[in-house]
Amino acid sequence: MSTSLQPPGRARVSCFHCRDSKRRCDKSLPTCQLCRRKDLECRYPQRRGQKAASPIDNTVNLADVTATSISDTIYHGTIHPERVQDLVNARAIRFLAPDLFHDLHLQLPRMEWDMPVEIEAQLGGRQQMQETTKAFLQLTRSWMPIVNGKRHLATVLNPLVPHRRPTALLALCMKLCCLSVDKVEEKRALYDLVKKFYAEVESQEDSCIPVMQSAVFIAVFEMGDAIFPAAYLTVGALARYGMAMGMDKVNQDVLGKGCDAAAGASWADIEEMRRVWWGALILDRLLNVSQPSRGLSTADPSFEEFLPVDDEFFYNQKIGTLTLTSGILLLQQHYWRRAGHESEQDSTPNIFPETLSALETLNRISTTLREGGYELWQHLEDGRCSLFLVELVYQGMLVLLRMSTVWLAEDVQSKKESLGWLLSHMGKRWPLVAVYKRILEARESILAVEDALT
Repeated sequence: MSTSLQPPGRARVSCFHCRDSKRRCDKSLPTCQLCRRKDLECRYPQRRGQKAASPIDNTVNLADVTATSISDTIYHGTIHPERVQDLVNARAIRFLAPDLFHDLHLQLPRMEWDMPVEIEAQLGGRQQMQETTKAFLQLTRSWMPIVNGKRHLATVLNPLVPHRRPTALLALCMKLCCLSVDKVEEKRALYDLVKKFYAEVESQEDSCIPVMQSAVFIAVFEMGDAIFPAAYLTVGALARYGMAMGMDKVNQDVLGKGCDAAAGASWADIEEMRRVWWGALILDRLLNVSQPSRGLSTADPSFEEFLPVDDEFFYNQKIGTLTLTSGILLLQQHYWRRAGHESEQDSTPNIFPETLSALETLNRISTTLREGGYELWQHLEDGRCSLFLVELVYQGMLVLLRMSTVWLAEDVQSKKESLGWLLSHMGKRWPLVAVYKRILEARESILAVEDALT
């Protein structure tokens, strides 16, 4: 998962001398047993398909030094273990004594890691990356606008600069989020590759915003595909990663003072950091909606903390009624959980007017989409619906289940059918819907049994 600090005991392949003499090589590093016994210079291949040693090849192959558990993910650079250890030590000093690190003007040594072959194959050419980025931004622009699209495209399309691994990781996460639901095997393979590559980049590269953005979208994918508790663990690790960068302080000052990553950063950089951290805060709380007893990984933001600005550099949408609707439905269920409102007969009449208004809003959304015909349905099935809308409709269905026993049964049933239609169509984009539908069916059957026994 991460680069070994000490060279392992064996190389991946036989040395050139043992190959030529057709002898069995024990692949010991830095010299195999046969070459050591014959006092020969032992050399190992440094790249795939290499047939003979290079005249200037006098260094240990990095593929041997950094062999990991990741299938065939091998780096073919020439980085000495001493440099790797220097990097590890520098990171430790910066984390344990950040003031000392800053006062002494220390810097992390730059490590030029090569890009894994399978990552390059998944990313494709620059044109393919551009199309993926545009599709991704269109999908997430209205509900998770944490990536500066112009700057990301400028980076991936620049032919003069090779892709850095954090940028490649973010591009790979974009591709993962854009895959359609029916590509099950492709999604599973790419998800496994993304998780492994993320672990490498997180441990080997310096902390940066693209890695945080990647973690956000990995968590979004895991939540949308109902991969639990992996999503919960991903968000927890994301929060720790951000706090190690000081991101939990970026919203406390207009210039992000107190956040190490914001030191000397431009306004655009600080704004992107601010959005990423708010994204982490939102996901942390969204994961706990169904089970509030689980502890949060992040502290609640104060009223004095800065929100992302609303400008066209990122997005033009305004906060609408949908955000308020979600809060109202959660408050309604919290009220029902209070002592004295446990049974359905007791809790149903105690319904907030705002709850009824929220349900009417959801019903109108569903009706409008349903009556709009195939063209509007495609907006749902093509992924132009937020993961947050899935959670909102699910919470609305939970409220309707509790209302259905005694509250205007015909009207409630009509709304259940309407929201059920909306939920089913969103299921063609978010596999999480299938899990929510099974939970709703189970809860409905339990309520039916309780109703029959009373």
